[in-house]
Amino acid sequence: MTLVLNSSEIKKCVQLNGQLIPIIEDAFKSLALGKTTMPPILRLDIEKYHGESDVKAAYIDGLDSYAIKVASGFFNNPNLGLPSSNGLMILLDSKTGMLKSVLLDKGYLTDVRTAIAGAIAAKHLSNPDSTKAGIIGAGIQAKLQLEALTLVRNIDTAFIWARNSEKVNQLIKEVSKLNINFQICSSTEEVVKHSEIVVTTTPSKSFLIKNEWLKKGLHITAMGSDAEQKK
Repeated sequence: MTLVLNSSEIKKCVQLNGQLIPIIEDAFKSLALGKTTMPPILRLDIEKYHGESDVKAAYIDGLDSYAIKVASGFFNNPNLGLPSSNGLMILLDSKTGMLKSVLLDKGYLTDVRTAIAGAIAAKHLSNPDSTKAGIIGAGIQAKLQLEALTLVRNIDTAFIWARNSEKVNQLIKEVSKLNINFQICSSTEEVVKHSEIVVTTTPSKSFLIKNEWLKKGLHITAMGSDAEQKK
């Protein structure tokens, strides 16, 4: 019998918290040690609508299941009142290839996994005493990346820039529970100037950070740059 779970059911089982960090760390370790089979990403660009769909798959040696994921990012969607990310996952039996589960997560698991990956990068690569975070972008990943970052660093101030000032204000409202100081910046240069950790969360095809702005000890998590045409 194939188990089908919708996004609300999945969210009850998986939340963005510190318990996910060692799980994703173990996955990265398996990949580094050659214990993971992971083919190249299949990406379909829908340039007319500023969108893309990616098909990703991986199998970790020894597990009884493996996953195939379809993840979409359509970056004009917020203007239509729709989320920019969407997708689903299927879980198959490692021994027989039989379908075990369909996860209709609407991109939720991808969003959470991406945020945790950003936190892991900061945990191992940024200065442990970093307290100033810079966020470039104001979408779902901006929100989740900041929330995840606070799991590994004692962030007391976040400097935020995005092209849409209304979205910045909305982002600050959504993460107000973090109880940190928010500073809205007028440029990406200002974000970099004041931050010790900078997270980019946009699909921009033009450069947002310049080399001359970089400083000793600065850590950058370039989450938006996941394709060759993105900067």
